[in-house]
Amino acid sequence: MKIKFGAQIVQSFYNQSLCHRVSGSAQSDYELKLECKAAFLGRYDDLKEEIASKEDLTILLQQTGRNPSSKVITRYWINDTVGHKRRGMSYAKPVRCGENIEAVLMSVEATPKKSVRRRSAELGVSQSSVHRILRHDLKMKPYHISVHQGLTPENALQRRTMCAWFLRQVREEEDFLRSVWFRDEAHFYLSGTVNSRNYVHWASERPDEVIERNLHVTKATAWVALSAQGVIGPFWFCNEDGATETVTADRYLNVLTRFWRALGRFCGHEARGQQWFMQDGAAPHTARRVLTLLTDHFEGRVISRFTEKTWASHSPDLNPLDCFLWGHLRTRCQENNFKL
Repeated sequence: MKIKFGAQIVQSFYNQSLCHRVSGSAQSDYELKLECKAAFLGRYDDLKEEIASKEDLTILLQQTGRNPSSKVITRYWINDTVGHKRRGMSYAKPVRCGENIEAVLMSVEATPKKSVRRRSAELGVSQSSVHRILRHDLKMKPYHISVHQGLTPENALQRRTMCAWFLRQVREEEDFLRSVWFRDEAHFYLSGTVNSRNYVHWASERPDEVIERNLHVTKATAWVALSAQGVIGPFWFCNEDGATETVTADRYLNVLTRFWRALGRFCGHEARGQQWFMQDGAAPHTARRVLTLLTDHFEGRVISRFTEKTWASHSPDLNPLDCFLWGHLRTRCQENNFKL
């Protein structure tokens, strides 16, 4: 695209006061016109020639004592290029007009999950313009859909039944919530974690650096019991050499035995039999010998699967360890770059 009118367009540029002079001296229109023509003829042979690029226009302006910004040059270049009309005439319609904004809004309401690329192709508007309309004009943000455990009608009924029982116990037994011990296991990975979106390296060239990660990452499995009275644990599922072991019924029994002794030291040997014990329905937790031990120790005050008081399946949001403690501990480990 080229600017026409030779030296006259340079003078017109100044008369609009779109850029400033380097020197503060006053100058008549006649002197300004001579200066513009001199600058133009110093670069072109004929006043009828066209300025072919923004760089040439910038050089011409600088030779006459002006120092325009690139933003001003770009704006002027677009508004007075071949194909556009003179001042006073209409210009091309902007892309972010009311019509396109309305079209994008209707497209989003019809198919909110469609990508910007496909939406751009269907509407005939560039991807960058569609993105700006969505973010700046419509004030929308791209939200990621969360994935949750599916619940059946039977699961929902179990949750309502369990919650109703909890509420009755709270009303009938003043210290009920203080006497319930929630327990759970969690894995902690010992190789350290890296969030690739936050791990950046500022440089003029790409650094020769990678983050190595093993296929089978070393981890440790912790068991913790939590109540309003405090925390007991953690107990680790590991062998004599410190290697992590899979949770089985026998290993779980060993942890429960250690927990029972710790609970006696925590609240007294007589009072520990009056506590409630909660666990989920995982296979190692509901083995017959495990449930027998828990029933004998807690005198039937057990909330689990296959017990009189049932813990609803797929209910990690009701367990304070799942909905708070594990996430808090993992965040602390990442903040301190925990690694073994």
